[in-house]
Amino acid sequence: MYCCGEQNRKYVKWPGAYSFADTYMDKGLLWNQCLLREAVPRAYVGLLCEAIRLHAAHSPTVAVTVPVIYRAFSSHTALERRWEPVITAVYADMLKQPIVFHSSPDVSEWIEAKNAIFNNLDPADEVIYRHSRPVFPDQINLPLI
Repeated sequence: MYCCGEQNRKYVKWPGAYSFADTYMDKGLLWNQCLLREAVPRAYVGLLCEAIRLHAAHSPTVAVTVPVIYRAFSSHTALERRWEPVITAVYADMLKQPIVFHSSPDVSEWIEAKNAIFNNLDPADEVIYRHSRPVFPDQINLPLI
């Protein structure tokens, strides 16, 4: 197994800087595209899921906190455009996993995003606060985004 690098050996070889024929004839470039489409997203998802599993197991040997796990999630706005397909594949796989931490007085657990209610309202807005209070009592911990 190998990964094809640029001439200066510092960067992964990407399609686009070469002619159309070179893109389909260069086996190293094709290998890189396969790695970026399949292996890298799967490895990234595996890493994040293992961190979540360690947190959920309350592992005494590894201090993995919820903020550390959330900081490991990549942001689309902070990426170079060529990495977008990789992160899109990562999020497509991650949304099938329990990635939202829910904490209440009774239980703390990781849940799937489809089972979560996200509060993206401004908590400083008095009108929103007054109207959402009866709907979302204090004992419900809503993830703020």
